Amino acid sequence: MVYVRNILWIANIMDFNNVSFMDSAGIGMILGRYKTAKLVGSTLNLSNVKPAIKKVLEMSGVLKIIPITED
Repeated sequence: MVYVRNILWIANIMDFNNVSFMDSAGIGMILGRYKTAKLVGSTLNLSNVKPAIKKVLEMSGVLKIIPITED
């Protein structure tokens, strides 16, 4: 069980500007942050996602639950 106290998260944006490789560990990290954000009533968005990373996120189903915010 995860306990989160005294944290105010309104919106979270993960910037992928410097990300050139993504594997299952990265996907797990994103989903973990998504779960925590939902737990505290927040949202999670991704930004600056390169085409190769976007393809991995699409194939894994991540983009069905976490949107990409276009700049």
